[in-house]
Amino acid sequence: MMKLKSSSFSGYCVGFLFLQVMTSTSEKWTVTIPTGHLVAMVGGQTEFSCQLSPPQSAKHMEVSWFKGDHSTSKLVHLYRDGHEVKGKASSEYVDRTEFVKEAIGEGKVTLRLHNIRVSDNGTYQCSFKDSNFSNVASMDLNVAALGLETQIHIQAPGIHGLMVECNSGGWFPQPQMVCRDSKGEVIPHSSLSYSQDGAGLFHIKMTLLRYKSQGDMICYIRNPLSDEEKQIKIILAGDLFIPVHSLLMTFIPLFCVMLCFVFVFLFSREIFKRIGNCYNKGVMETTEPSLTRYFVPMLLLQMIAPSSEHFTVTGLQGPILAPFGGIVELSCQLSPPQNAEHMEIRWFRDRYTQPVYLYNNGKDLHVETISRYVERTELRKEAIREGKVTLRIHNVSVDDHGEYHCFFKDGDFDEEAITDVKVTATSLGIQILVHPPNTKGLLVECSTGGWFPQPQMEWRDSRGEIILPTSISHSQDTHKLFNMKMTLLLKQSSHKNVTCCLRNPVTGQEERTSIVLSDQLFPWNSVWILILSIILALLVIFIMVPSVALHRLQIPASDPHFQLDTMWLEDITVILCVLTVFITMIISFIYFKFRGKWDGKGGNSEGTIHQTDLQMSQDVTFPVFVP
Repeated sequence: MMKLKSSSFSGYCVGFLFLQVMTSTSEKWTVTIPTGHLVAMVGGQTEFSCQLSPPQSAKHMEVSWFKGDHSTSKLVHLYRDGHEVKGKASSEYVDRTEFVKEAIGEGKVTLRLHNIRVSDNGTYQCSFKDSNFSNVASMDLNVAALGLETQIHIQAPGIHGLMVECNSGGWFPQPQMVCRDSKGEVIPHSSLSYSQDGAGLFHIKMTLLRYKSQGDMICYIRNPLSDEEKQIKIILAGDLFIPVHSLLMTFIPLFCVMLCFVFVFLFSREIFKRIGNCYNKGVMETTEPSLTRYFVPMLLLQMIAPSSEHFTVTGLQGPILAPFGGIVELSCQLSPPQNAEHMEIRWFRDRYTQPVYLYNNGKDLHVETISRYVERTELRKEAIREGKVTLRIHNVSVDDHGEYHCFFKDGDFDEEAITDVKVTATSLGIQILVHPPNTKGLLVECSTGGWFPQPQMEWRDSRGEIILPTSISHSQDTHKLFNMKMTLLLKQSSHKNVTCCLRNPVTGQEERTSIVLSDQLFPWNSVWILILSIILALLVIFIMVPSVALHRLQIPASDPHFQLDTMWLEDITVILCVLTVFITMIISFIYFKFRGKWDGKGGNSEGTIHQTDLQMSQDVTFPVFVP
């Protein structure tokens, strides 16, 4: 009996040990990721990286990326048996993925996804599969988009104030919008609405009622995901808040004065003087100094030792865009691939003796590099055994714009590749200034700052045609970023819907702000009509009076009807002139008063923006944040 129990116990131990051995041999690695949350901009690119732990070669494994969970997953990219498998991925990812496998020998791979869309938002899984084991790691991709166009609509002032409407489109996720006054206090909105277009991007519209005592305001539109925001400063001149009917009321006593001093009025040649400002268009030409290249020593080496050409250096093709204040990576590769740990690797610009970064025989030599690059550069050497290195430059400035030489030297032989870096900066804030109208028209000013290189700036009408600006000028700040200012004089007979367009000539990125102005913001034309009507009425008076005098001379004094005729003519002349003038003023007064009252309440009028598929949000609140 004891013998049986002993054999059972030994069998149990053997089975337990066998399971432990099988478990330890199968679960031999896991999949890790550097971060579980990624943020990517619409139209940009992102990278999904994953790593085997402990590090080991994954060349013989199957590596795949999926979007979604197991029940609704979509294949994004597939790598199997040392090759990328085409035709298996979902159609929406075709020609948008790039498999980076320089470090696959250490178990590290990266999937690069280009031309990000709103539909790419979601969870992605990175899967490694060996013959006997597989493991998965998940990461979330959050897609964000910043609106490119903002439209400002200013309606005519009425008895309730000035109605300002702000529209912006091209946002994801749903943006937050708040307007603040000059004291930083939040301005309550009259209405707020959202809509989505076919690409899933959000459009937002907010209307506000402004009074003369409230002054200027700044509207902030913020992306809650990326925490980036755009701001539009609207400066409304105080004279804009004077309603049209108030201007007309001033002409009633003026009319009485004109009747008393009619001769002064008739002999006056000019009532208003034309006032205009001319702005000279400044042109600043910037030239780049020619770069001295290191060609002569290389040509001599090629002539002396042609047999030692055992590698070439290839760099990135085309210009590399570097965002101002961001990070740029410059990679170069030996061909054919070979170990470069013992070589000298030098990054320099126009002078070989002033390197941006210097690596020699396994050591980073910071002493010889340019001082302004010491704290901002690092050399990525993960794939240096395959001859690939990457120079990473942090906190990119305008001075980093230009060519970079990647120089490899092995003994007496050396080669280089040249990469062109273009620094770009696009402003997120556009300031709109509306000057008070005068006899010449309404002056609108568009200004912005923080651009590089100098952007293309122009006015466009509602049909997209270019409008010649009244003036345009630019300047550069301490960071060498461009500040732009452009003005346009609008008349009642000219454009009511104008757009201030700015375009970065390198990236092609555009910023647009539209301004829609109501007809009632041009009161001087109506005032001129009223003045001309009064002048015409007075001229009729002074034409009729000489006619009466002539009639007196022609008719004999003995005529019994003479006195009756002259009295009748004088009475009719005065009555018709007075009635004509006052009826004209009353009609104009009532017309402008009721039209201003209708617009002041936010009703539809000529020049109002009409948008469809907008649903009013009843309980929309915004968190208070400091701009």
